[in-house]
Amino acid sequence: MTRLQLYNWGTFSDLHDVPIAREGFLFVGNSGSGKSTLLDAFSALLIPPRWLDFNAAARESEPGSRDRNLMSYVRGAWSEQEDVESGEIKTRYLRRDTTWSALAATFSSPSRVVTLIRLFWVRGPSTANEDVKYSFLILEKPFELRSLENFGTSNFDIAKLKQAFPEAYIRSEFSQYCERFCRLLGIENESALRLLHRTQSAKNLGDLNTFLRTFMLEPPKTFEVAKHLVEEFTELNTAHQEVLTARSQIARLLPARDLYQQRETALREKGALNRLRDFADAYPLMKSGSSTYFSGRAISISLPCQPTCVTAGRKSGIGWTTSMTV
Repeated sequence: MTRLQLYNWGTFSDLHDVPIAREGFLFVGNSGSGKSTLLDAFSALLIPPRWLDFNAAARESEPGSRDRNLMSYVRGAWSEQEDVESGEIKTRYLRRDTTWSALAATFSSPSRVVTLIRLFWVRGPSTANEDVKYSFLILEKPFELRSLENFGTSNFDIAKLKQAFPEAYIRSEFSQYCERFCRLLGIENESALRLLHRTQSAKNLGDLNTFLRTFMLEPPKTFEVAKHLVEEFTELNTAHQEVLTARSQIARLLPARDLYQQRETALREKGALNRLRDFADAYPLMKSGSSTYFSGRAISISLPCQPTCVTAGRKSGIGWTTSMTV
């Protein structure tokens, strides 16, 4: 890395150009002088958003807090003061209306020059971090941020930006931008970027074993295999539980079906017995030939009978059937 350029980044208003020595570069200064702001600019260009943690070194004693984000840098947050009227603590910004920011880092070698650029813009007075829009550019040559002066006056028109710089690789997604600059800079994978961010933003690396496992060693393939096996076992276990549930339901419902069939059989037998009882009450009168009327119901009963039975009904060899109205 040989050069870092910033435009409207944090409290660095307007354009700032920082040459970086090949032998190394040391940032020194009092608290609040902008050391972390410069390091965060470098991180914003290289680190995937899921790992990006601004001002991490200063917050090492408070790992759960986050006092800076893209909006605070684009707006130029510089102070927090109590509002006289509401009593609330409010952040004060250098740039409160529609504004834009830009970062550029140049990497040089004897055979190649690569410049990474990231543009940010926000419309209106919003202070919500999700309202920050951005775009990524890669050029394989030196680049001056001053060349982007028309970007702010063009209403942040990316189409016009592409026309102005047709040789630039311009993307709105970090993943595509990251894949391209990793290939150009010879970075084998994103783990190297994570390691860089961790060493850059930490005062204390902590436990060495944890550091090596987390930031320097690739996760073993056995972890992925184990995860896959657990997922498959979960699916099989779910299917097994469904089978057990179905078996339990069948075991409970089969007796109900048998009981229902027994009930239907009992009801039929009861009906037959009721008809037989009604006929038994009328039988003496039928035998004596009485014409007395009883209940006014029609009775139709079939009973086995010997051939010698003589009744008021029709005689047959195996039984007889009688019908009457009483």
